[in-house]
Amino acid sequence: MHQPDIRTKPRPHRASFTLVELLVALSVAAMLSAMTLTAMWSARQAAAEARTRSIVTKVNELLLMQWSEVESRRLAYVVTPIVATRQRLFYLRQMMRLEFPDRKSALLAPVAASQRTARYRGYLRTLAQVYNLPSTTSENAIINRVILQGDLWTPQLQHAECLFLILASTRIDDGNALDYFSDTEVGDTDGDGMREILDAWGNPIFYLRWAPGYVSEMGVPEATQTADGKVAPDGFDPLHVDVRWPDPAISQYFIRPYQLYPLVISAGRDGAFDIIFDFDNVVDTAGNRGAPVIYGAEQANPGNSLTANNPYVMRCRANMSNSVPADDCGMSTNSSILANYSKIFMIGMPWDTDSSHFLGDPESPLIDNFEDNISNQQAQVN
Repeated sequence: MHQPDIRTKPRPHRASFTLVELLVALSVAAMLSAMTLTAMWSARQAAAEARTRSIVTKVNELLLMQWSEVESRRLAYVVTPIVATRQRLFYLRQMMRLEFPDRKSALLAPVAASQRTARYRGYLRTLAQVYNLPSTTSENAIINRVILQGDLWTPQLQHAECLFLILASTRIDDGNALDYFSDTEVGDTDGDGMREILDAWGNPIFYLRWAPGYVSEMGVPEATQTADGKVAPDGFDPLHVDVRWPDPAISQYFIRPYQLYPLVISAGRDGAFDIIFDFDNVVDTAGNRGAPVIYGAEQANPGNSLTANNPYVMRCRANMSNSVPADDCGMSTNSSILANYSKIFMIGMPWDTDSSHFLGDPESPLIDNFEDNISNQQAQVN
């Protein structure tokens, strides 16, 4: 008897991925995902840069409204009615320091020869309110408690917090300048009670009243300032009475004062400024750290502008202890700053705090971190 063939028919072949094909597919998916995330990150960064540029421009416009008014301000002297033009320049710079402070020491009391302005008094009262000082506290007591003792108002973000102080005291119609900023654009990132204006990354925007090192010729991209006093002389000194103009009797000065603009700057996407805000973060060739600038250390005699409210403070790379005289750094009387740029430090100068290099030094690498900073001067050029 014939037995039936009980062997089953072969099953049809089922399509499947090999291990190699699966890995290739995963790699392509990962690549597409990475490209998408990169594109999204770049778009978010571009949007943050655009928003920060808008904030910086807004701050700049609000500052310049007050800045231009100072140039024609009638000054109140506690001296004889006839005041020399050089004295007027000294008091004008003093008033600029008091009304546009960029550091705690700028709020030190003026010398007896000039009066405290209304805005300056307003800053002191604001500080008293922020730190809950009694309403009967005198102005000198406020200065001593908040500025000199320093345990209330921390110095880490003073350049940003002074900007907030200025805007908070700037009246616009029936409000003040802070009305132009949203809640996300204001914060207290260090928790010391003083608030700051924030960029789109949530970092404080810094401010310098005088930043003579922030000029295009010295490696700053798209800066409006030029260090050439002949091309752009100081607009606050139309008669060139500053002792830094050629004067045979004062041979130690070599700089011709040039036009300075207030600097408002965001660190950009990397959060690093890489410019000189003060000399105490700068080390000279001998490893010595410089002393911070104190614009409030004035003298009653405006003839010695080097130690008074000097907007053009500089230090020699080989000697951080003083401003640059004729016999230091190999400079001569009336030498060009541009020709000696690699020998000096100035406030606002590009500076890499990590590698101790600055732009313009032929032996230094290009500082990439500096290039993403967003400043009001760049906005003016654009």
